Amino acid sequence: GTGKCLAGVRGALANTYSNGDNYSTLRYSGNYGSAYKFADALRGKDENLKELADNFVEIECKPEDVKNLPAGAVVVFGQNNSKPHGHICIMDGNGNQYSDWTGKYDESYYQNNFFNKGSTLSVFLPIS
Repeated sequence: GTGKCLAGVRGALANTYSNGDNYSTLRYSGNYGSAYKFADALRGKDENLKELADNFVEIECKPEDVKNLPAGAVVVFGQNNSKPHGHICIMDGNGNQYSDWTGKYDESYYQNNFFNKGSTLSVFLPIS
């Protein structure tokens, strides 16, 4: 359903990057009703989530390279007419994506439903 992908990703990010005190901030802070809007949070544009954003660096990535991204890469798909909320997922380094469901990254699905319809692609790699 709508909005579940962001909830899944934010839960994973909060579990990974929280120091305990800031869990609820990482998990719930900000008005992100659409997955595509969370790209700006990962860019450091949300003061409450700056601590989270400091763990990531944005990189250029071609759609055909998403499946090869390393573990922990956060992928944000922009909105389009048929996907007004976009999509967000975390890659596992083995070609699988995790959001509100887990499974193999289906390149043709994303090509047909996002990239062919004008969606942008934003990729954030964890800083080790």
